[in-house]
Amino acid sequence: MLSYSVGPFLMGFGFSWDLSKKRRRQLLLLGAFFLVFFVILYYLIVRILNTAVV
Repeated sequence: MLSYSVGPFLMGFGFSWDLSKKRRRQLLLLGAFFLVFFVILYYLIVRILNTAVV
């Protein structure tokens, strides 16, 4: 699952080098936003699972 989500992202990142600087920065901001979002989501799921087990 991880490689499935990272693969297209890396491919898109490779293609982004051909785009303008503004577009590239936009893509990097989007990538950073999704990274933070997934980290928070993962943290919440772990918290919920831990409280459910205990």
